[in-house]
Amino acid sequence: MKSSVNESPESWENPDARGARAYEESRKAAARLVEEPDQLERFLDKLEEKLKKVPKLGSFLANIPVLVSMVRAFLSREYTAAPVGTMIGIVTALVYFLSPVDIIPDTIPGLGLVDDGLVVAVTMAFVGADVDAYKEWRKTHPRTTKIDAQVW
Repeated sequence: MKSSVNESPESWENPDARGARAYEESRKAAARLVEEPDQLERFLDKLEEKLKKVPKLGSFLANIPVLVSMVRAFLSREYTAAPVGTMIGIVTALVYFLSPVDIIPDTIPGLGLVDDGLVVAVTMAFVGADVDAYKEWRKTHPRTTKIDAQVW
């Protein structure tokens, strides 16, 4: 690989290492967000705004609104059946989705959201049963209020 004088050593890094580092940073941010209800609520609002701008990319991003809803219900203590580890995994995927630091930058048309979708798909492989349980619960418990940060 030919390098340019203007390239930083970080740009020479193995893409797998960059991806692992980005995922670990997202996981740490998710753990912090789960502890701060007001920040998590603002984060979820930003996430919903980003989703409005995303063209239809198929089913691999279709679970994001459900994941956002699940985090909100968990945070407001309306839904408490999911393990904390599941919630951290979900928030990690959502942080990665919203983060501008990706394996494939979101600014690349047609490819920029592929890695985001992959992170969501892998997350669903691990927490899918908990998400399905939440969907079933939600059928009989419609969401009526926003999170009240005072609950925490």
